[in-house]
Amino acid sequence: MENKRLFVFDLDGTIVDTVEDIAASMNAVLNFYGLPTKPLEHYRKLVGNGTLNMVTKTLGDEFDAVEEAHFLFELNYKENCLVRSKPYPGIAVAMASIASSGDYLAVLTNKIQPLAQKIVAAMFPNISFDAIVGLSPENKAKPNPDTLIRLINQFKPVECFMIGDTIVDLQTAHNAGVNSIAVLWGYSSSKELQTMNPGRVFSDVDSMLLSFGLEVVVPA
Repeated sequence: MENKRLFVFDLDGTIVDTVEDIAASMNAVLNFYGLPTKPLEHYRKLVGNGTLNMVTKTLGDEFDAVEEAHFLFELNYKENCLVRSKPYPGIAVAMASIASSGDYLAVLTNKIQPLAQKIVAAMFPNISFDAIVGLSPENKAKPNPDTLIRLINQFKPVECFMIGDTIVDLQTAHNAGVNSIAVLWGYSSSKELQTMNPGRVFSDVDSMLLSFGLEVVVPA
């Protein structure tokens, strides 16, 4: 297929609902330090900017062992990242439809690379992704556009869409000069996302598939 498009999806809050596992692991760290746990809504507001940011903001400015706490969180989360996490309704169909269309399908996340690969492989075992990209020494965190630009240079698509549920995702798209797509089933409100003037906004997966002219394919 010529003139391929590149669809780049955020992970947390866009294709997989991960917040319960994130919250459980961070609350385990709070318990370790004898601190009160936080409700789920606290973590919804922090997902997407990387786990160090989440740990830092959860513990507060006066906490003096952030690096240790971050290590403990990563250790716990690595073992428990698939306990409650699940794909959003219809997302597996969307991923399969893109993969079957001949267009390029990628994930770009601020999770570390091994966790990104582990979660995507577990959630979408029968779908072939062209790239799954997380944080590593070579990959900078969103909204830095360098990693997204590298994907564009690798695949040379006729058009690129960055799809996500947070301002960070939309900033990344804008910084890279590509189409920004906001989805409303994740962790940010429509009001928050509209401040970034996204190219398109979708409240459900079916509308997104229809808009992109993709034939629906049910994964095996």
